[in-house]
Amino acid sequence: TLANDIVKEFTGKNGLFLSSIVFVSDRDGAKNVKEIYAMDFDGRNVRRLTSHNSLVMNPDARGGKIVFTSYAHLLPHLWIMNLDGTGAREIPTNVELNASPALSPDGTQIAFAGSAKGNADIYVVSTSGSGLKRLTMTHALEASPDWSATGRQILYTSDQSGTPQIWVMDAEGSG
Repeated sequence: TLANDIVKEFTGKNGLFLSSIVFVSDRDGAKNVKEIYAMDFDGRNVRRLTSHNSLVMNPDARGGKIVFTSYAHLLPHLWIMNLDGTGAREIPTNVELNASPALSPDGTQIAFAGSAKGNADIYVVSTSGSGLKRLTMTHALEASPDWSATGRQILYTSDQSGTPQIWVMDAEGSG
């Protein structure tokens, strides 16, 4: 706490000394099972956050929430929970693939790679599961979305130019 206060005094920004690292691990040894864990910034106080007994991956934490992909129901589904692992619930999307979720800076929306009829595109859905919107509609493979710091743009990977490149678009899918 003291180190955090010193950093704040000299830089005006919060230090990382009270932060947590969220990660995926198979540290409990169950075959074909990976869960989400958190630990203090220094690697201490490791705690398990999920118990899906399945493949859980791609956590993204912002604004007191964590979104992730879980294969608990065989196919990949989006989930959201509090930073301490409580309040976990599935986010309904009604698309086949639900991968690489990213929380918007204000914590109200999730950008993710989804597929309809086998083609991966970028989608956005609210954290309540409403307002699903497909943002890209190309024949290319689009994946790994993330929000700009302002929340006005979404960056993603696309191979529409022949090789995978980083693309950027406005958060509503234009530009």
